Amino acid sequence: VQTCALPISEQTGLRLGVPEPWFELSPTDDDIASEFQKAIDLLTSLGHEVRPVEMPDVIPSQPLWNAVAEEVREVHREFRLAGRVYGTDVKDRLDAADLVTATEIDASREWQQTIRDSFSHIFGTIDFLITPTVPVRRKVIGADLINGQHFRSVLSYFSAIVNHSLHPAIAVPLADSGTPPASLQVIGPRNSEIALIGLGRHLESEGLTRFILSSSSSPTPAAR
Repeated sequence: VQTCALPISEQTGLRLGVPEPWFELSPTDDDIASEFQKAIDLLTSLGHEVRPVEMPDVIPSQPLWNAVAEEVREVHREFRLAGRVYGTDVKDRLDAADLVTATEIDASREWQQTIRDSFSHIFGTIDFLITPTVPVRRKVIGADLINGQHFRSVLSYFSAIVNHSLHPAIAVPLADSGTPPASLQVIGPRNSEIALIGLGRHLESEGLTRFILSSSSSPTPAAR
């Protein structure tokens, strides 16, 4: 079982990987890429090693959707049989799930195992993976496309595949990176939630990330 439970005081000299071609082929806007590079530069100045790591199988693709089609159908089955009314957007997605074949679902599960193996392998050589959390700053209400691609595939580009990998991740807003702020995603080995929270607090103490919260809130990074 992979674990990484470093306390805050020991989170120095970490080995951080930028996954390629996942990041290289991403629909990341130039300003987000610039803020990500600034984060890399600061991490390096803090004594952490940041380097590209090759993960050729880890890139969003159609199996990402096909893998959940059967679950989507099952969750909504009772409601659909009862004739419950769905909005057009949700109905279209459910109809698309109905069209996914058993063969495609089996292939998508093989894809899931492939990326899980890839993550397990890479965490034998690094402590954490880092990417932007979202490749753009905003989505315009009413617009389906962002830079020519459907907004769902853009907004979930860096996060959706992590859920399939079964690895924990944390998202932290980058200080002084504009409004809304750019965000850094840090992905850890299995069972590394404690280490990720500790790393988030470490990055906050070093000024890489900043949380603007109400007086009634506690400054806890957003983990998932």
